[in-house]
Amino acid sequence: MNLKNINRIKPIIWGMLASSMTLSSNSVHAEDALWEALTGGKPDMSIRLRYENVDDDLVPREANANTARITLGYKTGTFHGFGFYGEVENVTEIFSGDYNHPARPVPGVATVADPAGTEINQAYVFFNGIADTSIKAGRQVITYRKAPFHRFIGTIQWRQNWQTFDALSI
Repeated sequence: MNLKNINRIKPIIWGMLASSMTLSSNSVHAEDALWEALTGGKPDMSIRLRYENVDDDLVPREANANTARITLGYKTGTFHGFGFYGEVENVTEIFSGDYNHPARPVPGVATVADPAGTEINQAYVFFNGIADTSIKAGRQVITYRKAPFHRFIGTIQWRQNWQTFDALSI
């Protein structure tokens, strides 16, 4: 998600937070509870190194891609059942970048579909105030692992640049 697209979910986020804050009759208590939800969350981070070699008979040179995927995320606590999760993903070339990809074409070299770059990977508001139900609105990873849907909906987890969806999921 580029930064221009974040404007599409801002009204949803602010609307959900504003409506949840009006549920409390004691504004001092609500401010304390909101602050606790925002600061009492859980950060997460992952680092993954990956090497891929592609020897394609249709192009003269094989590709060698050494990449690193780093994610930094934060999930807030809940406030009246509402919370927020945000995650930034960075894919960078390390050691060598001898491969072709759409963001940086290299003629005559095989393609590796892991372009370098930094993006907002996930940014969604969630609601878990209903028993046995989770609702998410925003950019999120959606992966169905049962056949046949795993081939069509979801990220390819061995790739460095994960596919995410702008969605409402229940």
